Amino acid sequence: IGSCVLFTIVMAQGIWLYDEELSADKQFTPRDSRAVREEDWVVERFGQDSRQVTLMIEADEGTSMLTRESLLFMQEAHEWMLSRSLIVDGVNVTYDVVCSRYSSTDPCKTPISVLSFWQHNRTLLEADADPLRTT
Repeated sequence: IGSCVLFTIVMAQGIWLYDEELSADKQFTPRDSRAVREEDWVVERFGQDSRQVTLMIEADEGTSMLTRESLLFMQEAHEWMLSRSLIVDGVNVTYDVVCSRYSSTDPCKTPISVLSFWQHNRTLLEADADPLRTT
């Protein structure tokens, strides 16, 4: 009986020490693979809790997205996003707090979009005589 109790205690260690791996990447990707090294590089530079938001705007059928009105609408959406804030645990969280940066002292990275031609600046966009010719 003693040996059965001892055997049960020894085998129970497996249950107490059991740690289930839920990440499919860690389960099925070899630890020395290029994919793991590149993921480590991204996490090191951008953090594990990186957030991305993509806004996709579609023009009505038969119309172009590259009209002054459409571009100004996109600029308005961009400005709206930058102006949002949220209270989390008593702290006011704005875009400047959660934006992606190369390091904590760098400014927010500028989103890549067609608005980059005007530096995401409404004044520059409105002053452009022909947005379709801007490059």
